[in-house]
Amino acid sequence: MDVNVVTCTHIGVYKHAITKGKHYKVIEEKTDKFRVIGDHSKQVWIDKRYFVEDKADIPILKSWNLDDSVENYDLIETTLKFSNGTKRWCLLTTPEKLANLI
Repeated sequence: MDVNVVTCTHIGVYKHAITKGKHYKVIEEKTDKFRVIGDHSKQVWIDKRYFVEDKADIPILKSWNLDDSVENYDLIETTLKFSNGTKRWCLLTTPEKLANLI
């Protein structure tokens, strides 16, 4: 299958060459790798697991906010905002406070 463009989903050990969410033109393809021109302007072979085929919108964490006071609560509600406009919520705590809850 000939793929013209791929989108990076994560960078792993290739921080010097690729950026999460960025689109790359495929120069050559093997069974398990794509050859792309990396951010460092060099051709590089990278495992296909780091990409999705075609152009895709990969959400990138843009900001986060602690919604509760760290001093007053054991579990802190946190709002995460992503580049595609979506929001997610999670709970944060410390190992010590978690041990006290259990």
